[in-house]
Amino acid sequence: MFVEEVRNKLKEIPEIVDIYMVQGLYDIIAKVKLNTEEEFEERVSERIRKVDRITGTVTVIIAEDKQ
Repeated sequence: MFVEEVRNKLKEIPEIVDIYMVQGLYDIIAKVKLNTEEEFEERVSERIRKVDRITGTVTVIIAEDKQ
C-alpha cells in the first residue's frame, strides 16, 4: 500500500516526531518539530514534499502543545 511506503520514507526525516495514518480527506498526518519557521519551510519544501507519491501538503502550526 502506497501510504505505508510514504510513512516509511517520512520516518527517515529526523524532525518528524509523530506520524499517523488516518482515514478521510488526508492519508497521513505528520508532526514536525523545528525551532524556526525558516527551518520548517525548508524541511517541508526540501524533504517532505520531495518524498515520492506525496502530491500535496497542508500545514497547521500548533500554537500550544500541552505535553
